[in-house]
Amino acid sequence: MNWEEVKKWLEENSNDENVRTFIAGNIKTEEVKKLADDNKDLSKWLEGEKDKHSLKALETWKENNLDKLVDEKVKELYPDETEGQKEMRKLQEKISQMEGEKTRETLRNKALTIAGEKDLPTSILDHFIGKDEETTLKNLETLESALKDGVQKGVDARLKGSSYTPPGGDDNEGGSNDGNSFLDVIKDEQVKR
Repeated sequence: MNWEEVKKWLEENSNDENVRTFIAGNIKTEEVKKLADDNKDLSKWLEGEKDKHSLKALETWKENNLDKLVDEKVKELYPDETEGQKEMRKLQEKISQMEGEKTRETLRNKALTIAGEKDLPTSILDHFIGKDEETTLKNLETLESALKDGVQKGVDARLKGSSYTPPGGDDNEGGSNDGNSFLDVIKDEQVKR
C-alpha cells in the first residue's frame, strides 16, 4: 500500500470510531503548532476559533460580574448620604432658594422704581426682571425703547391720517375763494363790534 492508497482509505473510513481514536492518539501538540505555523489557512481558522471563545468568555464574565463592579464603583464615587448629610443638603437648598427669592424681590423693587421714573407700565415688569441688576436694567431699557417707538409710530400714523390741508387761494393777497380778502374779513368783524 502506498501513501495515496492509505490517504484514500482514511478518507473513506473517517467516520469509523477506531480510525478517529487512532488518529487522535497519534497527534501531538507540537505537530499541530508546527502545522499551524506552516499553514496560513489553518492558522487563520485557529485564530477565529480563539476569538469566538474569547468573546463568549467575555460576555459570560460581563453577565456575571459587570453590574456588581459598576455598582461598587458608583458607591465608591458617590457614597450614600448619612442623615446629617441629607439634612445639610436640604438646608443648603432652602438657603439657596431664599437667597434667590430675596435677590428677585430686590430686583423687582429696583425695576418698580425705574418704571415709576420712566412712566413704564408696572403690570408687566415681572417679565423683564433678569438674573442680576445689569440684565434687569438692560431689559427695562429695551422695554422703554420699544414702547417709545410704538407710541411714536402711533402718533405719526394719527397725524398723517388726520392732516388738514387748507383750501387753495387765488392770486389775491391771502384772499379767500369768495373774493373777500383776509383784511376785509377782519374789518367786517371790527365794524360789527
